[in-house]
Amino acid sequence: MPVLAKATAKETAALELMLRDATMTIAAAMSRQIDTVLLICAIIGSNIVLAFPQDHRSWDNTRIPPTGRPAFVSTVPRLETPRLILRPHHREDLEPAVQIWSQEPVYRHITGSPLSRNEVWMRLLRYAGLWDFLGFGYWAVEFRLTGRYIGQMGFADFKRGLDGFESHHPEAGWLLDSRQGGRGLATEGMKAALGWLDQQPSVTKSFCLIDEDNLASVRVARKLGYAFTMTTKLGDGSTGVYFRDRE
Repeated sequence: MPVLAKATAKETAALELMLRDATMTIAAAMSRQIDTVLLICAIIGSNIVLAFPQDHRSWDNTRIPPTGRPAFVSTVPRLETPRLILRPHHREDLEPAVQIWSQEPVYRHITGSPLSRNEVWMRLLRYAGLWDFLGFGYWAVEFRLTGRYIGQMGFADFKRGLDGFESHHPEAGWLLDSRQGGRGLATEGMKAALGWLDQQPSVTKSFCLIDEDNLASVRVARKLGYAFTMTTKLGDGSTGVYFRDRE
């Protein structure tokens, strides 16, 4: 049975705007050949009724928020592994993400210092925006059994302007709660992400940037098929560049 959410007369205009935006989102998703949700709208008098399936694999936000308004239609593909779920980011991910970015093993090789709550929030917004701009982006990562948020991983194009090579290919990245290290979770999740990326016809290769002292990430990269290619300047220092061809 579909979930039904009725809007009051005062909400009609707002829901009409949401429907327009949702329709545009669906059209964009279809153009990228991403499975998406079928959204049905029926205007009955002063009410708008939105109906959508409960169990659609490409829509992780099918819950109805406390406001009674339908959740945002996400085009982020949902991926599952034996232990993990890769899904769109939610607002509720902010606090656990702040906690993760406060861990020294996490920020040591990335920012060099903990991120503020505002800085983490801006990252979450950026992760969400990547998908509409690029057709790929970052997933939130949670445990499949408990739903606990443990990090993020995926692909981006940060327009870094790096020396020595063209960086327009998707740049892979992964970051998990440091307390989960040594369990193969980063490798497991990124294998699923790369499996999805390899199916995108416009992508022929991807790369990642890893500090030479970040041995744990180097090991993960090699397991994923990334090979060291060169060293390039990044900020005030240097970093290793690892490339992987589509399988």
